[in-house]
Amino acid sequence: MPMLKQDGVAVPAARLEERFFSLGSRFAGEPMQKVVNYRLKPAVGGKSNRSDHMWFVPDLDALLGVRSS
Repeated sequence: MPMLKQDGVAVPAARLEERFFSLGSRFAGEPMQKVVNYRLKPAVGGKSNRSDHMWFVPDLDALLGVRSS
């Protein structure tokens, strides 16, 4: 079975608890750090901002646009 190169992880925002998006809660820090440690780019669909380490995109089409640039 051929191996596929995986360099990112996308999660719909609707699947995450609201405290994930609150920096003060520190709820996202540990799991996101583990993803980055494996040299993967995490992306959350349904939110939007500008970042180099973790992408928050409004939808899957926007993520595909970021990935192709």
